Amino acid sequence: MKSTDYKKYGLFVGIAVAFILLYRKKPKKVDRTKGIIDLAEHFIGVNSDKACTKFSSPDMEYLMKNIGWKKGDFWCMDFVKMIYYNAYINDNNIVDYIKNYFDSSSQKTFENIENDSQGPFEITQNPKIADILILQKSTNRTQGHSGIIIEIIDDKYCYTIEGNTGNPGKAGYWVMKKKRPYTTGAGIGEDRKSTRLNSSHTVISYAVF
Repeated sequence: MKSTDYKKYGLFVGIAVAFILLYRKKPKKVDRTKGIIDLAEHFIGVNSDKACTKFSSPDMEYLMKNIGWKKGDFWCMDFVKMIYYNAYINDNNIVDYIKNYFDSSSQKTFENIENDSQGPFEITQNPKIADILILQKSTNRTQGHSGIIIEIIDDKYCYTIEGNTGNPGKAGYWVMKKKRPYTTGAGIGEDRKSTRLNSSHTVISYAVF
């Protein structure tokens, strides 16, 4: 091989290596919807004791404490907060917002976001997959519940993953998949609302029951 051939070969290899390195460094598109649902589903079956002081999964207990859950607190909204916090862990702006606006109370969380018109979440009436469901008692607007929507069936029902829940009519301390009515006629209040992350699909849905 001639010296000029070596130079050409070396130049070709150099360009190829540079291309591979640049290609490998190209960031992958993050699928937040899948990340939220996968993480929530991972914890199905985990439960707390009745006093809400510990969890059957040490991993989940660590993550819950990391987002501010305290022993003795009801934890449906803290579960949602934990899922979202970790799903957006590489987005500092959203993580900071979650820290400041997501409360351990589902109702306080909704109030915080509803009152913050300049934040990354907005009100909408069309919840989507991986959105946060907020339920509020029609007889007591300070009480409610929360979960994450994982499936919507014919705009009539939605499947959710919820923490601090159980079978109908009983107090619950589990992470479970639940089926909830979705339309107004099936029990969702006419003033159903939701808050969506402006740039994506993240929503806090609101329903009166």
